Amino acid sequence: MAFSFRDSYPSIYLLGVASVSRLEVYDLDTGALFAPTSGAVDIYGPGGALVASPVVTIVGLVPQATVAAIATLGEGYRERWVLVIDGDSYVKYRDAAVARSPLQIPLSDADLALSFPDMSRNLGTVATSFGTFIQDAWGRIMRRLRSGGVLPYIVIQTSALYDCHRELTMHLVYSWWYGAHGGERFKELADEARMAYEREWAAVSYEVDRDQDGTSDGADRETPSKASIVIPGVAPSSYRNSRRVW
Repeated sequence: MAFSFRDSYPSIYLLGVASVSRLEVYDLDTGALFAPTSGAVDIYGPGGALVASPVVTIVGLVPQATVAAIATLGEGYRERWVLVIDGDSYVKYRDAAVARSPLQIPLSDADLALSFPDMSRNLGTVATSFGTFIQDAWGRIMRRLRSGGVLPYIVIQTSALYDCHRELTMHLVYSWWYGAHGGERFKELADEARMAYEREWAAVSYEVDRDQDGTSDGADRETPSKASIVIPGVAPSSYRNSRRVW
């Protein structure tokens, strides 16, 4: 048997608050969620020192652990999971960070219904909501921000990403309908939504809290295209091989 360990985004721990970390395991032969027999996890800090070794329990087939409150903000944390599956041990590393406030998903089925009142009719019996599309689109936006140099949790206004999130969600929905049912109209709608997403992405602007003190760094709004990773006390030319910290 072969397994995948879901790792679409780094774990984010809230500053000074106990956080739950979960690691989903899937059977690649069946695509089903798979419950390990047992597991353990160690949390390492940016310097490589062991920070915590919380107890792992299997809840709803998923290994999870409650990480005690961490008081130091920053990137560079790492999880080391050891999961026992059918008598064999599997080791999985996952990046993590401690942030003051992670971005939360701003979109819901109700928001989609405002612009597309008859959407729910097309779900059929395959799904009961658009939640999976909403989550997929949000994950893509978070990874796009991060790969472009923006740590998503420094962005103050979640609403700034609302319109591009909605359009990307619609692109995924229409693409699914086109794949399932055919029809050039669904393809056209998918293409239109993708182009609308790119327009909205180009127009995105937001205030940031880079030093994570809980307040905006200033009235000047930033955009993903002007993103830069700021490390206090380090010149811009030294960024490339440095860990991102505050």
